[in-house]
Amino acid sequence: MGVVEGLKDVSLALAYGHYAAFALLSLFFVARFIQETKGKQLEDMTA
Repeated sequence: MGVVEGLKDVSLALAYGHYAAFALLSLFFVARFIQETKGKQLEDMTA
């Protein structure tokens, strides 16, 4: 079985499941590691 035949076997539900899982991971990453910048001046932010 080649790669193309293997990809045909992947169901749409599994593809959407992977998408949803990575969306939740990115939401956690942003909420945890990205600092809030609302109301701050550009000069107040550090790299």
